[in-house]
Amino acid sequence: MRRCLFFLVMAGLWPTGVLGKGLELRLVSEYVEHLPGEAMYVKVSIKNIADQPVILGQSPDWIRFLVYDSDLKPVARRGAVPTGDVFIVPARQVTERFFKLGPYFDISEPGRYVIQTHVHVRAWKMNIQANAVQVRVIRGVPVASLAQGISDPLNPNQPPEIRKYTLVRKRNDGRIHLYLRVEEEMGKNVYGVLPLGGMVSFARPEFYLDKAGHAHALFQNGSRNYLYCRVDPKGELLKRETHEIYRGKRPVFGLNDQGDLEVNGGRRVDSPSDIPRTKRPRVRAIEPLPSRPGKRPTRVAPLP
Repeated sequence: MRRCLFFLVMAGLWPTGVLGKGLELRLVSEYVEHLPGEAMYVKVSIKNIADQPVILGQSPDWIRFLVYDSDLKPVARRGAVPTGDVFIVPARQVTERFFKLGPYFDISEPGRYVIQTHVHVRAWKMNIQANAVQVRVIRGVPVASLAQGISDPLNPNQPPEIRKYTLVRKRNDGRIHLYLRVEEEMGKNVYGVLPLGGMVSFARPEFYLDKAGHAHALFQNGSRNYLYCRVDPKGELLKRETHEIYRGKRPVFGLNDQGDLEVNGGRRVDSPSDIPRTKRPRVRAIEPLPSRPGKRPTRVAPLP
């Protein structure tokens, strides 16, 4: 059965959605290709074609995922996939749920994998299986690599761990994206594989480490835009800013008076991808002042 499933998926013959007595399930992977250690998000679309609402999520195992490698062997689990809270799928409507599989399955080796899932409907006392999805794990293309010793504040007498930071690029939906992999020098512990953003093909990222072991990357994201990212030694993305070429000067790294790394040149612009999100001042309309008939000037003022 598993061999049949695998070859159907490889050949693209497996149905895009599976119908099971009132619910139609569709499983979609965020990307076809992933890096080892990447989060690997999937979306489950639940379409209720019945004439009554359906309650799901009453227990943590209301949805279960299985992952098979290219040898048709189940991939080892590293933990339980968080499945969220109770929710209702209204009659004749569609609900979507997103899940992060990467940390909970051992999919660190390059190769092909098949993801399968089924949903348990308690009220109907039945399991409904979704379509299977194929993904590939690839190594990507290393762009730059730096290393630095990081001491453990709880064990100051121990030698520091050599932390390795590697910029890697791969294609997502036809566009090159830049990632940062943070790991122990020998690869025993991977702290994070973080997507930094899209990158133009000819870009040469600037990449530095500061005294605290924070990685700083600055790279061209579009014809005029640049992204600046800062990642800590634990593999957490602390900051992402958008800068643009301004008055003929492009953003570059420099040092301030305190010797800290900063972005010089160009100018900072707001973007929905910024971390933390930039807060714009809210405005509200003020009642128009009396004026001649046919003209109603409007003022705006910042909210208190």
